[in-house]
Amino acid sequence: MSEERVDLVEILRAARRSAGDMRKVLLSLYGLLITVPLALLVIAAGRSVLFAGFGAEAGATFQRPLHAAGAFFRAAFQDGRWALMVAVLLGIWFCAVAVGSFFGLAITRMAAIELTCERRAEVKESVAFARSHWHWALFTPAGLVLGALLLFGVAGGVVSLALRSNGVLVIGAPLAFGLVLAAVVLVLGQLGGGLLAWPAIATEWSDAFDAITRVYGYSFAHVHRVFFYRVGIWLTMLGATLSRGIRAALVVGIFSAVLVAGLGTDR
Repeated sequence: MSEERVDLVEILRAARRSAGDMRKVLLSLYGLLITVPLALLVIAAGRSVLFAGFGAEAGATFQRPLHAAGAFFRAAFQDGRWALMVAVLLGIWFCAVAVGSFFGLAITRMAAIELTCERRAEVKESVAFARSHWHWALFTPAGLVLGALLLFGVAGGVVSLALRSNGVLVIGAPLAFGLVLAAVVLVLGQLGGGLLAWPAIATEWSDAFDAITRVYGYSFAHVHRVFFYRVGIWLTMLGATLSRGIRAALVVGIFSAVLVAGLGTDR
C-alpha cells in the first residue's frame, strides 16, 4: 500500500515538473488563441439566425464578444430557441475539442517522452506526432459524447413512439431504458476516465477504439485510483497556478512600490 502512495507522489511530482515547461505553456496559449476566434464564429452564426446576416453579426461579435454572446443567449432563451442554443454550445465545444486535441496531444506526447524516456522532447517531434494522430485524439471524446447524445435521442424517439401506441409501450419502455443506460455509461466513462485517452494515444500509439477500451477498462476496474489521480492532478495544477500567481503579484507589488518611491506619492 505504501508503494502505491510513493508511486502516486512521484507521478504528481513528475507532472508538476513537466507542466512547468514554458514550451508546453506556449503551445497551450497557441491553442487558446485559435479556439477563441472559432468560438466567436460559432456565436456569430447563431446570432445570424436570430438577427441580421452573418457578415454583420460576425463584425459585431468580434468587436464586443462578451456582449454579443450574452445578447445571443438571452434572446434565444426568451424566444425558446432551445435547439439553437444547444447547437451553438455543441459547436463551441467541438471547436474547443478539435483544437485542444491537436495541441493537447502534442503537449501530452512531450510529457510522455520526458517521463518514460527521460530525455528532452522536441516541439517539432511532438507536433509531428500530434499531426499524424490528431484524428484519434479528437474522435475519442467527441465520439463518446456524440454517441451518448445519439442514444439519448433514439431513446426519446422510442418513448415518443411508445406513448402514441399503447401496444408498443411494453416493448418500447425496456428498450428506451437500455438506451439511456448505455448513454449514461458512455458519459460516466468520459467524465471519469476521459483524461486517460490522450496519454494512451501519446504513449502507446493507440487508435480511438483502443484508447476508448483502455479508458473504460481502467476506469471501471480502478475507480478509486482514477478518482485520486484526478483530484491529485487538479490540486497540483491549482498549487502551481497559485504559486505562480503569488510570485507575479509580488513582482508587480515590488515594481509598483519602487515606481511610487522613485516618482513620489504626489505623482
